[in-house]
Amino acid sequence: MRTLVVFCLFILSAFNLKAQLAPDFTVTDINGQVHHLYADYLNQGKTVMIKIFFTTCPPCNSIAPLMEPFYQEWGAGDYDVEFFEMTDKSFDVNSLVSAYEQNYGETFPAISMEGGSLTAVQPYKNGTFGPWFGTPTFVVIAPDGTVQYDVDGNGNQATIDAVDAAIAATGALKPGQVPSAPDFTVTDINGQTHQLYSDYLNQGKTVVLEVFNTTSSGSNSIAPLVQTLNEDWGGGDSDVAFFEMSYANSDTDPLVFNFQISHNHSFFGVSKDGGSVGAVAPYKDGTFGPWVGTPTFVVIAPNGTVQYDVKGANNQATIAALNAAIAATGASNPGPLSLAPDFTVTDINGQVHHLYSDYLNQGKTVMLEVFYTTCPPCNAIAPLVEPLYQEWGAGDYDVEFFLMTDKNSDTNPLVTAYHNTYNETFPAISKNGGSLDAVQPYKNGSFGPWSGTPTFVVIAPDGTVQYDVDGPNDPATIDAIDQALAATGAVKPSIENPVVVSGQVQFLQGSSGVGNANIQIVDANGTLIKEVISDAAGHFDLEVLLSEVQPGWRMQVAKNGNPTNGMSAIDLVLTQKHLLFVDPFDNPYAKLAADVNGSGTISSLDIVTMLKLLLGISQNFPNGQSWIFVPSDTDFGPPTQHPPAIPQSGYSIPLDDILSGARQPNFTGIKKGDVNGSSNPG
Repeated sequence: MRTLVVFCLFILSAFNLKAQLAPDFTVTDINGQVHHLYADYLNQGKTVMIKIFFTTCPPCNSIAPLMEPFYQEWGAGDYDVEFFEMTDKSFDVNSLVSAYEQNYGETFPAISMEGGSLTAVQPYKNGTFGPWFGTPTFVVIAPDGTVQYDVDGNGNQATIDAVDAAIAATGALKPGQVPSAPDFTVTDINGQTHQLYSDYLNQGKTVVLEVFNTTSSGSNSIAPLVQTLNEDWGGGDSDVAFFEMSYANSDTDPLVFNFQISHNHSFFGVSKDGGSVGAVAPYKDGTFGPWVGTPTFVVIAPNGTVQYDVKGANNQATIAALNAAIAATGASNPGPLSLAPDFTVTDINGQVHHLYSDYLNQGKTVMLEVFYTTCPPCNAIAPLVEPLYQEWGAGDYDVEFFLMTDKNSDTNPLVTAYHNTYNETFPAISKNGGSLDAVQPYKNGSFGPWSGTPTFVVIAPDGTVQYDVDGPNDPATIDAIDQALAATGAVKPSIENPVVVSGQVQFLQGSSGVGNANIQIVDANGTLIKEVISDAAGHFDLEVLLSEVQPGWRMQVAKNGNPTNGMSAIDLVLTQKHLLFVDPFDNPYAKLAADVNGSGTISSLDIVTMLKLLLGISQNFPNGQSWIFVPSDTDFGPPTQHPPAIPQSGYSIPLDDILSGARQPNFTGIKKGDVNGSSNPG
């Protein structure tokens, strides 16, 4: 019982150790500036990121070019986050650290050993916050002092992404990044109470707020279009809920009621009596951007993110932008009032295309660019369209593009010349191929007012239309088209060939291979990701997709069964001689084989364990494993009487080291109890 109590106390102590807050530090950077962790940063509400490195560390140097852009992305110390670079080596004096920072163009504070870095980083190296895995190690400290330790990866963009996520998890915001929409509870003019999150966002709905006042000319002019858009999105019965909220203290329930009645509005109206003024205040006070007057439209996605001030000029262009913003939240549109009409056209190369039978009915999304060859905005955006086409798979996947002129003067030769000028590869249709008839429904008002070329029409496989995704004919327009394509359910291709990792599991040094061994990829927690079996010669091929590889993934080998394989009385005698220093083992593999109970030492208990197995008294080794596999390039250090210590994570190789070519995926197998190497490794 006493042993159990002591053990429990140890466990509780270890837990409390890991729950510690970051210890304070005072350091002086290479420029002579003094920094106090709590007083200068955490107590001011800042998150602190510490990169633990040393100047000659290869992975540190590998990731260094990514650090300064990352620092600038988080505001270069002027916003919610400050970065520090601290060496853990006593030879890294000010001059060396300064040269390192200058070499990589880094501007965040750097601390050498002279500035106190060794003391500051020691808690992250001594096990206080978890095992130490070497440099670079990234430590993220939230304003409350809690620590996210060892966000390290392997010195690449994946590491930066992991650190980025850890910083964001502290509540820090990048410059220009807006917080989540604040919750509100309001009562509409009909007496119904609405809670933003519990009633809508948490139910997966997108919320649209029209911030208005009843006497605003802009609010009155766009009012009929807002009602139509509300109906297009299901009138509140689909994924989207519309609210009309006055910001004016003069707008009482009767005034908002009269406004809604006069414009036939069927969505929720909230006056100052129902709490509208307080609910819209964050959108007026600058929290989400400058206030530019009424009407202002706020689109809130189910996750609370805000698309603010989608307003435009209070006309159809405003509605189109608002429609795209709603679609970008992932909301499902129940469909417009009419579907895209079918067309049959012939492109400039003579190929015939049927909208429905060739594309929509095959599950494809279609994008039409309505243009003409001498249109200046069309020519301005043209270089951006082909890259977008390639990004969506160049017609071989979920999306097909069409270029269609709306001018009677654009014959095949003119459209061909335009097409070639911009190296476009998607189908192009001139007036000779029937483009004029095909684009007419988008020009005659069937899907909304015509606003000129270029006009982009996105048609989902069910025939529904996203009309006039045009914008200012720059990358923002391309982004709007990209979002509209994605909103149809189309998916960009992910084309990636697997990387084949080939290696060998050998038996002892230079011997035959170990067959039927399990070569495993595990994550940082030891969870199995995938595995293959070695062949009779110990060879294996394991395929991985680089995009799937996560920081902390590693390769290891396991094999079990037949515990007495290769073990005999001879091994008992040899182990006894080692213990008596008569004939000690001269290699680490024999020492590892002799330590059959995994105690880290060779003793008479190992001989007893082997004897019990040989006599059939025991059926397996104490830890259940019959084999030990170590990376073939393992450096065991100076020889000792006892076997080398097994690392906490076992003998494994970081997968990134293998993929980068830094280490070979080769392992050496040691059969427990077989100190003379007589086992059958097959």
